[in-house]
Amino acid sequence: MMKLLPIRLNEDPTNPLFSTDDCQELLRIYKDYYQIIGFHEPWIGYFVMKDEEVVGSGGFTGPPKDDQIEIAYYTFKGMEGLGVSSFSCQALVAIAKKTNRHLLITAKTVPESNISSKILAKNGFQFHSMVHDHEIGDAWLWTIQH
Repeated sequence: MMKLLPIRLNEDPTNPLFSTDDCQELLRIYKDYYQIIGFHEPWIGYFVMKDEEVVGSGGFTGPPKDDQIEIAYYTFKGMEGLGVSSFSCQALVAIAKKTNRHLLITAKTVPESNISSKILAKNGFQFHSMVHDHEIGDAWLWTIQH
């Protein structure tokens, strides 16, 4: 069974749970990222836990803005095919809907059919438009609203 574990502001990097290089990198990224976007629960990053092991991450790119929220997720190498990204997508959508059911939930992918675009479509997202993303470059914007 999988669950989300919040990545806190001052997470202890010496915690044995976070001993992998992937976890250490995420801790560094979020330490810097929270200084930019702020720390506004539930609009934060999360580790994805499976059987007491961190297998990926998911989170929001910041708090809602103009009644929109963006999700992102990542599966650690070697953990692909276990449903980590699907779980992350579903869990993040559930958090957003539970917190504010009127939000437009968005996600971005590289502009090609791939596992991320399939996960989004499977979870009710629809392709909306081509946009520019500061990390991806040209990107497909996906949206879901309930």
